[in-house]
Amino acid sequence: MKAVLESDILNEAFRKAVIIEITRGEEARARKEEHERREQVYKDGTREYATRLVQLEMGNAAVLEMQHRIPNISITKKIVNKKARVYKDTPVRKATNEADQPKLDTLAKYLKLDSWGKKINRKVELHQNMEVRVLPYENKAELDAGGRPTWDIKLALFHAGRYDVIEDPNDPTTPLAVILS
Repeated sequence: MKAVLESDILNEAFRKAVIIEITRGEEARARKEEHERREQVYKDGTREYATRLVQLEMGNAAVLEMQHRIPNISITKKIVNKKARVYKDTPVRKATNEADQPKLDTLAKYLKLDSWGKKINRKVELHQNMEVRVLPYENKAELDAGGRPTWDIKLALFHAGRYDVIEDPNDPTTPLAVILS
């Protein structure tokens, strides 16, 4: 959905229309289903889709006869992982200010950016569109001096089926708001 003015985001009627479009809109529903299907197939969850195709082509009797023989193996993961080559080698990160290099190295190690980068690259190859967020979380394994859990940060990935965007009225390539669904 596109806002006319930035202030539209504060308008309750506009927000209600956005929610209706997200929850009932055919385009949003189809996009979300497509990306959930891609995710399932990537994780070798192909049996449901193969069964549905057998049922469409040959009927229920064929499904009952073949249900234990339908494989749950997909070559999607192999293809996606092969095509996602950005993190094949460990990247070299350079800070613009040499004094900040140790901080950058510490942050990259703390956030495990090398392994996350590889995972993000694979998901982008699969979905063509990903939202990456740095989120806070309560770390109950580590307690502070008062016995309370500490807070930590982690990266979170959202494919296009898990979020919706309200476009900025002045620049359609920039989101005005991102709604996680």
